[in-house]
Amino acid sequence: MKRAFTYLLLTVSVVLSFQYCARVSSPMGGPEDNQSPQLVSSIPEIGQTDYKGQTIILEFDEWVQTQNIESDIIITPRLNTSFKTRVKRNIVELTFFEPFRDSTTFSIGFGSTIEDVTNNNEAKNLNLSFSTGPTIDSLSISGNIKDLISQNPREDAIVSLYSSSDTTNILNGIASYFAITDSSGNYQFNNLPHGKYRIYATNDKNGNNKAESREEKYGFYPDTLNLQSNI
Repeated sequence: MKRAFTYLLLTVSVVLSFQYCARVSSPMGGPEDNQSPQLVSSIPEIGQTDYKGQTIILEFDEWVQTQNIESDIIITPRLNTSFKTRVKRNIVELTFFEPFRDSTTFSIGFGSTIEDVTNNNEAKNLNLSFSTGPTIDSLSISGNIKDLISQNPREDAIVSLYSSSDTTNILNGIASYFAITDSSGNYQFNNLPHGKYRIYATNDKNGNNKAESREEKYGFYPDTLNLQSNI
C-alpha cells in the first residue's frame, strides 16, 4: 500500500538579534499599561561565563507572573533534569534539581511564559544565554519553514538540530537543540558551537519532540550545515 507524506520545506535566512532595555511603568491612574515587561537584570547575566549556580533569577521592571513555564520554555542544549519556579513580585526564580553540564553554553528561550499581572502583556523576545565554562559559543543558524503544498508559513513547528556525528534523526531520536517557528514560519538557533549539523522540522502534534511518519508532517534541509560563521 502506498503511503502519502507531506513534507516541510526549509530555507536558510539572515540572523536577527535582539536587545533589551528597561522602561518605567506608568503610575497608578495613568494610561492603560500595554507595554511588555522588560528585563532589568539577571543571574547569570546575559553572556556570562563560568556560571556555577543552579538557579536562574530574572528581575523585571514591573510585577510579573508565569504561564506554563515548566513545559513551554526551550533550553538548549537539552537538559535531563527539571526545575521549580518561584515568583515574587517582579522576580522570577528557576531552581534546577541538578547542576548544569560543565564547559557548555546554554540558551534559554522563554517564549510567552512570562507576562505582567496587570494586562497579561508578554515579555517578548526574552532569551538568556550563559556558559558554565570560560568561553561562550556565539554562532547562530536561522531560517524559515513552509508547507510544501500550500507554501504557507508553518507556525509552531519544532525545528531540531542534530550534530552530524549523531546517529539518530527526528524519526528515532530527540535532538539537543530545538527552536519553535513564529507566525511567519521563522526560527533561530543561538549560541551554537562550530561544527557540522543536520536540521529537521515537524509539526509534532503529540509533543514528544520527534516526528511520527504516519501522522505528522516533517521535513529536512538536504545538506549538512558546516557552521563556522552565522548561517
